[in-house]
Amino acid sequence: MEHSQEKRRRPVPVRRRRRRRRHSVGGCLAAVYCRTGCIAVDRRETRRFNAKSYRQQGSQPLNPTYNAVDFRRRFCMSRPLFLRIMDTVQQVDSYFAQKPDATGQMGFLVLQKCSSAILQLAYDVSPDSLDESLRVAESTGRKCLRHFVAAIVQVFGDRYLHQPNAQDVQSLSAEDEARGFPGMLGSLDCMHWF
Repeated sequence: MEHSQEKRRRPVPVRRRRRRRRHSVGGCLAAVYCRTGCIAVDRRETRRFNAKSYRQQGSQPLNPTYNAVDFRRRFCMSRPLFLRIMDTVQQVDSYFAQKPDATGQMGFLVLQKCSSAILQLAYDVSPDSLDESLRVAESTGRKCLRHFVAAIVQVFGDRYLHQPNAQDVQSLSAEDEARGFPGMLGSLDCMHWF
């Protein structure tokens, strides 16, 4: 009887499962390029689909994710304005053209690059916060923003980024006065009106 009680009191050795070793290169999971155009990472496959570019029809054949209201809310502008800016930036700066990357596969679309830059400006977010939604790395997002801003200043700077002249000041003052805010040109402090 004592012998059976001793057996019960002895701790049972815990069997540990062996973990499968992940193949890593420099601390990162190894990526293997498949023949089908996918990248297999640790037995999970992620596919990158390339959409055909339809310049004349805009984004209609691409099955847009957002309707007009949601697009305006998300990007802080209408879809036609976004497409016009995207086309203008692509014509001015060759960085936005789709080129092959280091593996020979086609790189990011102009749509991804412009979306990255515009979302960074609209929401004041860092480039790495858009990594999961747009699949654009932090360094690429930073380059997109730099090239985008330079192209916008080059194209639209003379028209929209100039000092207001006397005619501009007069028309802006008239608009503000019609809205019930006389003498409020350039002032953001409107608390004393309420």
